[in-house]
Amino acid sequence: MNNYENVKNELSEFISGPRLTSLFEGRSNEIKEIINKMFYCIDLLQNDKELKGDDSKIIKKEDLNKLTDMIMYCTVERQTTKSDLDIIKNLAMLVFNYNQNTLKIESVAIRVSFITNFIDGFLSFRDCLQLFKALSERLNKYETYNFPSFELSKHYIATIFNDDKCKE
Repeated sequence: MNNYENVKNELSEFISGPRLTSLFEGRSNEIKEIINKMFYCIDLLQNDKELKGDDSKIIKKEDLNKLTDMIMYCTVERQTTKSDLDIIKNLAMLVFNYNQNTLKIESVAIRVSFITNFIDGFLSFRDCLQLFKALSERLNKYETYNFPSFELSKHYIATIFNDDKCKE
């Protein structure tokens, strides 16, 4: 199975499951319809068939702009899990590739690039926060720990200053 087929299967599961509704709330039917149109168009193109503008199953410029806006809203405004962000990123990349091969709308390409960069940056930032939290917890354990070498040094210094020979 090629990469497109993997993404298609993953997104097909997504649009037929409850995660679509929870992620996109009241717009899930629109999302499902546009994604299915996109699959239809890509399948036509893979079979070397022409996309006819009068076909109601063909994605129009408005559909792609609407889908991109909904993806951007979901990415930036909603609290999402890592698995949700992975799905959104796959969807965004599908939109990007479809756009680059068919409609070539510059604003869609820019917004999808923003979405993928935002997701990558956000996930990296979240990973850094988790790392810093773990490090902070480990450092807090050492805050009250007295290292044996420090205790020996304190004793050594006290011995030097308490020694009568050193006082002369």
